Amino acid sequence: MAYMNVMTRNKLKIVIVEAYKLKKKEGKVDSTIQNLNSKILRAKTKLEVVSVVEEKARSIVRNLFGIGMASKGHRDNENYQAEIDVTRGRGHERNGDRRGDLNAAAGGRSSYGR
Repeated sequence: MAYMNVMTRNKLKIVIVEAYKLKKKEGKVDSTIQNLNSKILRAKTKLEVVSVVEEKARSIVRNLFGIGMASKGHRDNENYQAEIDVTRGRGHERNGDRRGDLNAAAGGRSSYGR
């Protein structure tokens, strides 16, 4: 009977040690998850800030080149608008040029046999 009590105590010690190890690992996993979540939140915040700044920059460019030039009646407004279209990745349909180069910014002039 005493031998059974010793074996039971030893098994109980082993179980307690294993439970402690599992709790410790669980704590590390929880800590890692919290760390990653905070990194994601910081990155999300930075992305939102960059998006707002980018939109403000686009608004400024639109105001400077689009509305500003048109309201002053600038004679080269079409060329400025073509440059804006190039920076936005649009085609050059306004000047009849569909090649995708910067010829539209120069008033539609091209060295390709025109």
